[in-house]
Amino acid sequence: MDDDARPLSTADTLVLMAVLASLEGAIAADALPNTLTGILTHHLERNGLLTPHAERHSLLTALHELSARVRATLA
Repeated sequence: MDDDARPLSTADTLVLMAVLASLEGAIAADALPNTLTGILTHHLERNGLLTPHAERHSLLTALHELSARVRATLA
């Protein structure tokens, strides 16, 4: 698939950044249910963005870095 075939709109990018920030905050506050944390971790691991059995800090770092890449699409 051509990654440039369907670029994100500005609105899409802003919403994704808000979702990622909300996830980061919920995980940092230990407010995200373990089931959802597990699903998120699984998808990040499956796509090579997080090493298996990573600690919460690594999960937060992966989300922060993903958010930075999403933000870069605004440039």
